[in-house]
Amino acid sequence: MRGPFPRSRKYEPKGEKAAPDTLTETQRRRLPMKMEGLSEREIAGTEGKRLMAIRDSLEQVGKKQVALRKKFLKNTRQNDPFFSV
Repeated sequence: MRGPFPRSRKYEPKGEKAAPDTLTETQRRRLPMKMEGLSEREIAGTEGKRLMAIRDSLEQVGKKQVALRKKFLKNTRQNDPFFSV
């Protein structure tokens, strides 16, 4: 059974990730490589893609993470009496 992030044999995802259902298959493949410490240039070489394509893809992941955090905080503040003013 496949989990939310397809895992290659070499790279295992670690740390905080954007919600898996918001990421494209390509982003789910590249994010673990970046989190393991590979540079964008190394990822581009591994995938045989241009450096700018890798940068654009990872930048979109970051934007999705920011949007998810904002949505989470908005919902948390509305539903939690601790955050009420």
